[in-house]
Amino acid sequence: MNRKCLTFAATGLVGGGIALFGAGSVPAANAQEGDYGICEYRVTARHGLKVHTGPGLRYRVIGTLPYRKEVRADCKKRGWTELRGDVPVELRHGFVDAAHLRLIRVIYPPDGGVAAGAGATSPGTNPYLAGTGLAAIAAGAGVAVMARRRRTAGV
Repeated sequence: MNRKCLTFAATGLVGGGIALFGAGSVPAANAQEGDYGICEYRVTARHGLKVHTGPGLRYRVIGTLPYRKEVRADCKKRGWTELRGDVPVELRHGFVDAAHLRLIRVIYPPDGGVAAGAGATSPGTNPYLAGTGLAAIAAGAGVAVMARRRRTAGV
């Protein structure tokens, strides 16, 4: 039996197994009440909103967002939220109090997929599905090559 074919088939099977069994719903399990993924907000603090290095007042202030500035951050109804975009690079991944932000729109759902449409059976997409499909194809190709080699070797 050809060693390359066996290696190819084993790689496909192992990759498919990892993708199938390791594809847990981590973002949903870690989601807190009110989390929707990434949202677009408008700053409502009249004198600006201070950005901290961590989620709390005890962390160092690294900058201030002006009144009515539109920013992207983790969706939170209350507490501290992490800035994700539409801010200067030095403020990205800084934390602000969500009480001083007004929700404009939800940009990304928590699992990174799109919201389910009419007739859908899943609330979102799973990024491991593509890897599972490719691994299954690789495994199938490896098995087919091995079977062809075995059949033609006996003739």
